[in-house]
Amino acid sequence: MNGPIVFITGSTDGIGKATARNLISRGAEVILHGRNIRKGNRVQKELAEITGTTEPDILIADLSSPDQLRQMAQRILFRGIHALMS
Repeated sequence: MNGPIVFITGSTDGIGKATARNLISRGAEVILHGRNIRKGNRVQKELAEITGTTEPDILIADLSSPDQLRQMAQRILFRGIHALMS
């Protein structure tokens, strides 16, 4: 059985990124969130290298945009998650 699926908003920097790294290293499947695709792609690769796992999924969305927020919520619901961290 795989670990829990955790969605972390703002995970391309700071505390969110550190949280993602910690959870991945503990066996969780992490879905990253960010607003910038380049930054998101860089963090995906970095976390995979650091943790020795495959690249985590990432959702790119500006949370101040109702349309982008709605689309992201639909993808999360379709995917199913066990925890949301912000």
